[in-house]
Amino acid sequence: MIKVNYYELEWEDGKTVEDLLQLIKEDRQLRLLTHDTYTVIVNNKLIPPQDYAHTPLRSGDEVRVYPVMAGG
Repeated sequence: MIKVNYYELEWEDGKTVEDLLQLIKEDRQLRLLTHDTYTVIVNNKLIPPQDYAHTPLRSGDEVRVYPVMAGG
């Protein structure tokens, strides 16, 4: 079990941040965000986009996913 934006989600250890983002895009109940670019924080550590595919998530992890928004 991991927490994504404070929502508990069943999770297989070893799946990556990239897997989570794909799940969010595909699952109607999890579609929390509809943007293509995200800021991802795992256990209070910012994960750079180039590391999404290489960052495994494990049971107990707390993940926050925020859409990147342009402003001005």
